[in-house]
Amino acid sequence: MAALYQQLSDDDSAVRAASIGDRITDRLRDAIVFAELLPGTRLKQEDLARKFGTSRVPLREAMRQLAAEGLIEWVSNRSAVVRSLEKGELRELFELAGILEPRGTYFGVPHLTDEDVATLHRLNARLLEGQTDVRSWYETNLRFHLLPILRSGQRNTIEMVIAIRSNLNRFFMIPSFFGDPGDRWHRYHQPEHRALLDAFARRDAGAAREIVAADWRQACAEWLPHLERKLERKTLG
Repeated sequence: MAALYQQLSDDDSAVRAASIGDRITDRLRDAIVFAELLPGTRLKQEDLARKFGTSRVPLREAMRQLAAEGLIEWVSNRSAVVRSLEKGELRELFELAGILEPRGTYFGVPHLTDEDVATLHRLNARLLEGQTDVRSWYETNLRFHLLPILRSGQRNTIEMVIAIRSNLNRFFMIPSFFGDPGDRWHRYHQPEHRALLDAFARRDAGAAREIVAADWRQACAEWLPHLERKLERKTLG
């Protein structure tokens, strides 16, 4: 997930440093979000500096950003680990997503263009193609749900939604949690997506908000207990 916003500076060297830091942040975030780096993985600054071919300054800033997002936690001045979640945190994230995503969708739907709606139809069509690659399926599904929220232009809501999705998505990506797209955890999305596409076409913000809210209520009833049991057993791989 690329960062939505970039820091700007009149100082060329500062711009270059920020650009390097942003790229490292994005690459590490993606590795965590898409379960290439599993919870408990140790991240050493020296190793990462060699991997990215950079100094520790932009690397440390990237790690600070990821720590602020709740994806990693420091264990010393020079190393961190990819965070897991406690049951209470997991429930909190589900409940916050159930508040913020309907809100963001509500304010974004009136600003959808015809091109946006066409894009959403294409994304949903890709989800119906029977993809077996877990990462591709979740990336596509994430784009489908985020596009209307991005159109809201509400920066704080957008940033919070992306932080929450990043934290949750990394657990959905672990095969032992949900397996391949096509099982019941994935197929149940389609009625909701069809209803959303109809609401998007009509620019019916109220209907779209309720559909997204209902989806998160169902997620809290079905997905959350499933994840909580997995966390209790520590079956993350």
